[in-house]
Amino acid sequence: MNRVRVTQGFTLFEILIAVMILGIALPILFQLFSGTLRAVKKSQDYTHAIALAQQKIEELMVMRGAPLEPESGEGPDGLYWERVVVPANPSPDLLPVDEDDGDEAELISLAPLYEAIVSVRWDADPSSPSTSLHTLVAFAPALPALIEKEELEEPSEEIIP
Repeated sequence: MNRVRVTQGFTLFEILIAVMILGIALPILFQLFSGTLRAVKKSQDYTHAIALAQQKIEELMVMRGAPLEPESGEGPDGLYWERVVVPANPSPDLLPVDEDDGDEAELISLAPLYEAIVSVRWDADPSSPSTSLHTLVAFAPALPALIEKEELEEPSEEIIP
């Protein structure tokens, strides 16, 4: 009499092996997932910081005259920014330009260039992570009398028959 043994289900040994594999694989997967979340958060922080720095540079570009005093403040999302503007060419604003014949040099006047540096930190602590944006800016001279005159004058529309 030959008995045919039919196995149904899993043996205890197979279940132990499956649990061991899960016990090893799940912590690794959770660690990878949390590492990915940290990387996404850090990327978002840098994106917000660069956007704030660009905003501060753009605010600077619409000003008349260079604000040579450092400025700082707190932006959205708890970001702290500092803007510093320093002359990029401390020498006079005149550069020699060779004429076509090459014998004489002519001096031309350039708008003064300034280096604008905007640093953004995540915390008020100076040792906290930060990023900075550097650019060169040419400012139109600050003419207070002209600015006041422009503000007082209303655009007039004359109808010419």
